Amino acid sequence: CDAPRNYAVLSAGRLIGAFSFALPRGPLPCDLYLLSDFAVRLTPHKRLSKLILACVVSKEVKADLEQWLCARIRTIGTTAFTDKPVSMKYRGIYKLIKRGEGFLQYMTPAGEITAEEAVKTWLKKYK
Repeated sequence: CDAPRNYAVLSAGRLIGAFSFALPRGPLPCDLYLLSDFAVRLTPHKRLSKLILACVVSKEVKADLEQWLCARIRTIGTTAFTDKPVSMKYRGIYKLIKRGEGFLQYMTPAGEITAEEAVKTWLKKYK
């Protein structure tokens, strides 16, 4: 897999997660494709993945992506490979666009919150 744009998420100088982007190559009508996202394991925070996903859609990441691409980014899409009817990880942050056999496709607007707002929301809702 080619991931031309990669980000690490740090807290107090320690890696807590990462995500990467690629240009969309399929039928998902998005400006940019979230190729992978993960939170580190062995953490006391049960829903750390929600924080990583909130950082993905932050204004700071959007600005960096737009500078990199020299283009406006309005939407980010991704695919969860699962047989479940919904991915709890993406629920509440991303909108389910398509449900297929073995996959779910999600999209979300880019740049709606700052990274600081993402952390505050996560601390309030999920920690």
